[in-house]
Amino acid sequence: MNRIQTLWFLLTRRPQIIEINEPTAIHAWPTTVPIAAIARVARAMRSSRFHLVTYAIDNSDVAHILSTRLRLAPWLGDWITRNVTRFIYFALSRCVFGTSGATANYETILRKTSSLIATREIPALPSPCSCAHASAPDIDIVFLGAFDNRKGVTQLMKAWDSTPELQTKQLQILGKGNLAAAVASWCEGRKGVGLHIDPSRAQIHQTLARAKVLVLISQRNPFWREQVGLPILEGLSHGCTIVTTTETGLGDWLTKTGHIVVDPDAIPEQVGLALLHALKSPLQKNEVKRTLPAVDGRVAADLWLFADE
Repeated sequence: MNRIQTLWFLLTRRPQIIEINEPTAIHAWPTTVPIAAIARVARAMRSSRFHLVTYAIDNSDVAHILSTRLRLAPWLGDWITRNVTRFIYFALSRCVFGTSGATANYETILRKTSSLIATREIPALPSPCSCAHASAPDIDIVFLGAFDNRKGVTQLMKAWDSTPELQTKQLQILGKGNLAAAVASWCEGRKGVGLHIDPSRAQIHQTLARAKVLVLISQRNPFWREQVGLPILEGLSHGCTIVTTTETGLGDWLTKTGHIVVDPDAIPEQVGLALLHALKSPLQKNEVKRTLPAVDGRVAADLWLFADE
């Protein structure tokens, strides 16, 4: 349905629960703002009320993104972001925060709470993968993800070249993207380095099951920040030790559970040392899996968001 049809549906069909994009999702404001307005009117009239729920993982500087996109003065971008986000958020009945990074971000933007909104933080963690895995990991490091600057494949290649001790290890690079040609050229002739363009799901599972470390050196750009990092979740579900940056909203959880989180601006030598440290003292695969929930975090969030009163 388009926006008009959606709003008409809400007014005429009176659904019980509506899940909307999270309040800081700028691209969704043309839809979420009028839905929030309808919810607020229904609440005020105490009739035909439906519940709005959302799942929030945004840890980005939303005001900066809005100001950059629309070429606004920073103060104006901040004012719009704060007030639109509040308008949508305080129309909610329930909200799940998927990362501590998102929780902190919303606390900064909202600066207040409401007893009308039930909130819960359910980490966006995977459940352990049930696929068979090798008894002893024989791949040192895996990079899995898009071949672009956001996911840090360039930082990985620089770290590899800057750290002679790494060059005696095994590295498998899996993914695709606009830097594929540069990655392929770099891999060519390097001993112990394997490249797999656009791998199948089965190949990803098999590789991660054999890997000790998954690396994702996430980098922010003016319009994007790593909210969670699907490759991180893939690695965790297979028991890998994670080396990533503070850009992911899971950074605090990863640090607390023994993984390695570095600054996104870390120089290649620092990234190389972090990888070496992870290889010398990797977490045991079963140990990593024991830190994960029995039910995938996103599934658990839905179960709570849509639970009966």
